[in-house]
Order: sequence, then C-alpha cells, then structure tokens
Amino acid sequence: MKRVIYLLMLSLSIKGAAFAQNNHSGNNTDKTFEFPKNSIHQQVMFELGHGNRLQVDLNEAGTFTHLPDIDSLLSVFIHDMAPFKDSLTDDLSIKRIDYRLDSSGRKEIRVQQFKPKGASYILDKGDLAALKLEQDTVNILSSTYRLSIYINQLSELSSLINGSINAKILILQQKRNIDDWVKGNDGRMHEKKDYGISAKQPFGDIPQPQDVLEISPAASIQNYKYYFVPSFDISATVVINNAVWKTHNSRYKYEIGAHWEPQFFFQTVQGKLQTYRNDFVTLTFGYGLKDTSVQKKSPFRHEISVGYLIRNTGGFYEKNTFRVGLDKVSLFQDKLTIEPVIYFDNLFKGVTPGLRITRGF
Repeated sequence: MKRVIYLLMLSLSIKGAAFAQNNHSGNNTDKTFEFPKNSIHQQVMFELGHGNRLQVDLNEAGTFTHLPDIDSLLSVFIHDMAPFKDSLTDDLSIKRIDYRLDSSGRKEIRVQQFKPKGASYILDKGDLAALKLEQDTVNILSSTYRLSIYINQLSELSSLINGSINAKILILQQKRNIDDWVKGNDGRMHEKKDYGISAKQPFGDIPQPQDVLEISPAASIQNYKYYFVPSFDISATVVINNAVWKTHNSRYKYEIGAHWEPQFFFQTVQGKLQTYRNDFVTLTFGYGLKDTSVQKKSPFRHEISVGYLIRNTGGFYEKNTFRVGLDKVSLFQDKLTIEPVIYFDNLFKGVTPGLRITRGF
C-alpha cells in the first residue's frame, strides 16, 4: 500500500509529462539531443584553461554573430540544473548533460551518469586519493548551434562565467581573413590573437569558393627576335579551390589551363603589307592566394607555361618551336601580367629570350 501512495505522490508532483516514442528506425530521444554530423558547417575549439574546453558547432544557418551571451546562457543553465544538484554529487562519476532550447523557450534536459570501469588513485606522501580520469560534458543545443563544454568537474562550471568565453567569441565576430590564422604543430589552424582558438580550417569572413572552369579572352604582345608580335588568346582554366581547402587547409588555389594563341606577324612584301598567322597551344599550371581580399605582399605570380607551335607560316619560326614561361609579374588585380619567356626548337636549339605582356578581360 505504501508503494502505491509513493507512486501517486510522485505522479502528482510532476506538472506534465512528455513521451519520446521509439520507432523502428531508432530512438527519438537520442535524435532530440543530437546535432546531426552532416549539418555541421563550422567547428571551432576554445581552450579555457586547466584542460577545460569549449567546442562550438554551427550549421549552415548559424553564425558567431548570432550566438547568445555565453555567461548569461551558462547562468540560466546552472539555475535550471539546481533541482538535479543532489543527484550529481558523486565527483568520480562521468556526467553528460544535454540541454536543448527550442524557439518557444521550452527546454529539454537529459542527464546521464557513468561509473568508470575501474578505480584510479593518486598516492602523495602516503595520502591516497581517488582520481577522476574523464571529463564531464555539457551540451547546449539550439536549431543553429551546439556548445559542448568539456570540464574536469561539473561543479566548476560557474567558474567559467567570468567574461573570458565572450571575449574569445568576440574575436571571431570581428572581420577576419586568412592572415589572422597560423598553422600549429598539431595540424590545426590557430587564431593569432588567441592561440587557444583553433579549427581544422580558418574561420571568418574568408571566401571558400568552389572548383570552377573559367573561359576568358586576352590580348598579348611579345617580342620574338627583332619582331613585336601581337596575339589574341582564348583560355580555358580549371581553378581548384574547395577540394584542397577542405583537406589541407591550403591558403592557395591551383590553376590548370589550356590556351589557344594566334600570333600575327606583319611584313611589307613588294610594297604590300602581308599578315602571317602563327598559332601556339599552351598548357599552364600555377597557384595563388585563394582569398582575394588579402592584400598581396608581392606582385609575383607563380606559374609555368609550355607552348607549342601548331601553325607555322611566313618562316618566322623554326619547326617544332616551343615557348616556355616561368612566373609572372601581376599588376592591376591580375588584369595585366608580364611574363619572361624563352623560345627554342628541337631540344633547345636556337634559344631566344622574350617578354610577353598580356591584358586579360
């Protein structure tokens, strides 16, 4: 009879009940407190001292600008967890608390505790003390972000409410670019203002373009021996951006191009002006800064080009003529480039230096 009375008292003390029903595809309770991995757009880690850390996961709709005040959020969380205080007093248990906020202001809470598989101790001058080896975890979730706090003891959470987390978040809320990050020995990218902020790739107002195919015209003038030779170019260039960015945190984009270049020689024959067309097909490989908003410290652009004469008229070039260029000077945001080149034929016979100036459109 006493059991029945206790159960009735317990049921009356609960204002409402929410049910998480299982279905054949999985547990809805787990889904409620999980932030889908496939939705994570950015992930940044903040070192908080004494081994404590904060990890921020954002989905496509989430930004650091729209994050709430962290101190206020933690204060509300600690207040909401007050009814669970007595059940969380075991300092050696490993605790995980999931705390989800929805748009209506309702909060869903899941509390889990795990006993370590074995006992660990520390012996200091004859005094024996139990040792906790794993941190507690607090996950605060909304529709756009997840804050994961890894802390040595859950009871230390209030010590983090001191403005330091908000100061770190403020760094990423300001306009950032690629030069604000440095690669550490751990393979991660670290913020220069606060090395304790790290990510797999730089984070901020940094363009992360897709791989693209660019088709563009250009006009050039070059010297060959004592001739000044104009030409019109059509180029198709594959710009490799995103794949390299994601896997290697590269600051650079890579460009592989194919160019068709009709050149025009002009010569007076028996009082009449004659025009001769000679065509080169050129392959290029180069790389440059991916973030075009960064002011370039050097006008030099790294590129190698190899051209081959496919149409030869007028006898200006020898058969099997090649043209090789190495690096360029880039001016006016790549609209004008100056490229030193050499011409040769049949395995470096008749080597002739030249200079090629190109105006892109």
